[in-house]
Amino acid sequence: MKMGISFLIAQLRNLSLSRREKIYLVFVLAVFVTHCIYRIHFYPIFIDEALTFNWFTSQGIIASMTTYPQPNNHIFYSIITNITYYFPFDAKTNIRFPNLLIGVFASLFVYFILRSLFNPKVAIIPHVIFTFSYVATFYSIFGRGYMLLIAFTCVCFYCICKLKEGNRKIYLIIYSL
Repeated sequence: MKMGISFLIAQLRNLSLSRREKIYLVFVLAVFVTHCIYRIHFYPIFIDEALTFNWFTSQGIIASMTTYPQPNNHIFYSIITNITYYFPFDAKTNIRFPNLLIGVFASLFVYFILRSLFNPKVAIIPHVIFTFSYVATFYSIFGRGYMLLIAFTCVCFYCICKLKEGNRKIYLIIYSL
């Protein structure tokens, strides 16, 4: 366990960002979050979100894990919304809030993947395209588990790239999880 933590700390040190990169990331993520917060309040609740809230989130974590009146492929997302259900916002914001955070994580992670494969200047254009694509912005506000799928796909892609470079057990464990 200690080896895994020291490995992660070493990886974080390798991510040292220049001042320009920090300014760029803060600007892009601020615009992204502002845009998503506006859309969270602008778009009405979709039927899938309403069903998730009524059948799973408002019924508690046990119901989120075990109740299947219809196919629910968003179980993990429903479990997460059991936590945000108690945030001091309205129900629509509370059910959509996890995806905003997951969208920010996915955007940052995509930037770091691109930066590790190319250089920071080359990473900017595909990062902006990903962050402000319709899929990323829509699923960053739509209260279902699709942004989790996108984020976990990015993590798996990164792990596969690292596994291809050499035999690192930590990436195999992360990929397996």
